Amino acid sequence: MAYRLCKPIVLGATILATVFMAFYINVILGIDIVYTHLFYIPIIIAGVWYHKKSVYLALFLGALHILINYMVDGSFTYNTFLRASMFLIVAYIVGTISEKKDMVYNSLETRVRERTAELSRINETLKGEMIEREHAEKALRESEEKFRILAESSPAAILLYRDSKLIYVNRTAELMVGLGREELLNMELTSFIHPAEREIVRQRAAARLRGEKVPSRYEVRVLTPDGSEKWLEISSELISLEGKPTGLVSAIDVTERKKAEKALIKSRAILSRAQRIAHIGNWAWNLKTGEMQWSDEIFRIFGYEPGEIRPTCEWLMSRIHPEDRETMEKSVEAALKENRLFNIDYRIIASDGSIRYINCVADKLKRGPDGEPLWLYGIKQDITRRKKVEEELQDDKAQAELYLDLMGHDINNLNQIGLGFLEMALETLKLDENEVQLLSKPMEALKNSTQLISNVRKLQQAKGGNLLFHNLNFLI
Repeated sequence: MAYRLCKPIVLGATILATVFMAFYINVILGIDIVYTHLFYIPIIIAGVWYHKKSVYLALFLGALHILINYMVDGSFTYNTFLRASMFLIVAYIVGTISEKKDMVYNSLETRVRERTAELSRINETLKGEMIEREHAEKALRESEEKFRILAESSPAAILLYRDSKLIYVNRTAELMVGLGREELLNMELTSFIHPAEREIVRQRAAARLRGEKVPSRYEVRVLTPDGSEKWLEISSELISLEGKPTGLVSAIDVTERKKAEKALIKSRAILSRAQRIAHIGNWAWNLKTGEMQWSDEIFRIFGYEPGEIRPTCEWLMSRIHPEDRETMEKSVEAALKENRLFNIDYRIIASDGSIRYINCVADKLKRGPDGEPLWLYGIKQDITRRKKVEEELQDDKAQAELYLDLMGHDINNLNQIGLGFLEMALETLKLDENEVQLLSKPMEALKNSTQLISNVRKLQQAKGGNLLFHNLNFLI
């Protein structure tokens, strides 16, 4: 009785655990990893204990898998439905085999009891055994036929092997490898595998037939007759067929996904190089935990190697210059409460103690279904060099203005003194017309010099916005 009660408890706990891990990792944490192999655990357990009823569990987990992928990616994909269909295949195969095993076991147990209890009726027992055997063989043939129908209609490649030889391949496998069924059944299991992975596949297949524990899910390359390569994601299990250990392999073509992953890696490398050249990096802030995700360049901006530290909100605030922390705090508060994303400059204290200027932009705020802020995204750029240039230009401008003011004041004073003496000379000295003209020339030059200095100062005031302009109305 206790054993029967343990079955639903163990199965229920396994389902809850796998569903929680899948939902937590892919939806809450947003980490894109393959988790469907976790769902095979409760499916196989249900198949062993409840036989073909495990298909209902497979339908539930398949629908959940499609829902989770839709929540993460926002769309339905072919691979999603393909993996969901694999749940049904595995549930049906495991349930059928387990049911068949229990049927044979119960049948044999019944016959033993009958033979022990009724030795006098041995002929009837033998006759009943023959009938049951016929029924078992018929059921086995029906089961094999159902498996064949299901396998032939499967979008995944399905292969059965024994002693390193293929004994069954479905139509999808023929199309995927590019060889006919007769050709494949006359080949070694690893003949079409890429040479780089051929030996490891052979070793794992042999070990699995011996009952050893080896990885059941991995990716391999295959070579088609035209010389092209394909990437396959395979799942392999050990089953008993005709009383012999047999390997069951299902495979899906993930070549396009591999190409996309390769392109993504290349794109990330280009982005990382561009960020390093521009001294700019992107960041994401988990508002629930306070942890931050940085691109490599932001680590370098703060004076660390990528991954050398674990950035958090508290750590970042400790590295911001004390005079700029309030600005940062107010900007973040406005973003979270009023949806006002910010673009601010502040100073940080780098790992070597130097002061650096940072331009920080928050350009996206993600909220949960309840409206609570979950993630804040943005970029940071090291603008220390630009700030220093601006400060140097400001200093040069102030110094030039000082020189201009000093020069204008002193030269004007000297000009006024010179003009005063020349005017006194014209008024007191008795000069002829030629001498008057000679004194008038330097007076004119001094007046022009004074006017030039006045014009320069007006231009300076106009450029600085300190000169007042008035509208003049002319009557004609």
